[in-house]
Amino acid sequence: MGAGEEENTLKRIAATLGEMLTWVRVTSYPTVAQIVRKEFGGEDPEAALRAQVYALSSDGRSSREISRLLGGRPAYRTIGALQQKWRRMGLAALVNPSSQRSPTRALFDLSDLGIDVTLPASAEAACGAVEGNEETEGTP
Repeated sequence: MGAGEEENTLKRIAATLGEMLTWVRVTSYPTVAQIVRKEFGGEDPEAALRAQVYALSSDGRSSREISRLLGGRPAYRTIGALQQKWRRMGLAALVNPSSQRSPTRALFDLSDLGIDVTLPASAEAACGAVEGNEETEGTP
């Protein structure tokens, strides 16, 4: 098999995997939405706090940084335990899978699944600074 044939084969495999991923997402959405609503959608303050921690995990922040952004509550060890639970549930993943000490990143945007997250002003400011840089990137 020549280099051109190998490249075409790899392109076909990538296209097939992309299509399979689309179907997996479509078919698993109801299940994911149900799990997310159960974990983060309750009216109790603990569900709201879990949602805040999860939302702040979206950029792969450390558990210590998330705790600091939330005013020290919950403690970073509690955040680590929550993140470990979410990784087991398939809601989060390690930023660097080859290191167990790697930060955790959220795999889903809670707002896409109907969960509104209100962050404290200090956390909003930290998130806004990161998001603001992304939004203005490439503008003069």
